[in-house]
Amino acid sequence: MTRTTVIVKSEPYSDESAFTGLKFARTALNEGHSIEVFLVQGGVFCALYGQNPDQMTNHYELISDIIELGGRVVCCGTCTKSRGIGKDLLHPNVEIGTMSILIGMVSTSDQVITF
Repeated sequence: MTRTTVIVKSEPYSDESAFTGLKFARTALNEGHSIEVFLVQGGVFCALYGQNPDQMTNHYELISDIIELGGRVVCCGTCTKSRGIGKDLLHPNVEIGTMSILIGMVSTSDQVITF
């Protein structure tokens, strides 16, 4: 199976990009692929605790599914800090990372997909 880095830069609930990226990651994990997700820009809001979307899929729950299936999820530290998001506001198993971590993810992946 393949090793894939999924980069999510879209805010949740603004369009379907973040949802599609997270659903892709979850589906790939269910099919036996290795997945690492890097949340950057507005994508960091996907890991924000306390989401309560009405009539929409909860992105926090998708993040939980990905982690439970063995995927790795990392938020860009600069992006979270600039948006006033502390570690205490994020999913407890999401890492805060750097561009060096993203470079490592990308350089060891068979493919990289951005949403």
